[in-house]
Amino acid sequence: MKHVIFFVSTAFIVMFTTAAHAQQNNRSLEGKIVNEQQQPIAGAVIMLNGSYGDAVQSDAKGTFNFNAPVDKVVYLRIRLKDEVNIIKVKPNDKTVNVTWGKATAAASVNNLEEIKKMEKL
Repeated sequence: MKHVIFFVSTAFIVMFTTAAHAQQNNRSLEGKIVNEQQQPIAGAVIMLNGSYGDAVQSDAKGTFNFNAPVDKVVYLRIRLKDEVNIIKVKPNDKTVNVTWGKATAAASVNNLEEIKKMEKL
């Protein structure tokens, strides 16, 4: 019985410290996606570019919450139907507001070029 209690206690401590460590390495980003007429866009899928991990969807108000690494420039990959845009998020940014349209697509191309340059380093 002592072994079972010791095992359960140890597993709980490991899970708690791992979760606390993960929280310290992430920041919460809040965002909103609207179209060029400033109407909210629901159902857009948001995830870290190059990752197949966690993803979130924008709600009926176009809003979303996402966890991103602390103190790093990250690129959010936002997919809506068959369109994908890459949004650059700076380390101090806590909000991400996206107007979906031609300007977003142009910025996405620039961000992809920047990602390619970084990958070559």
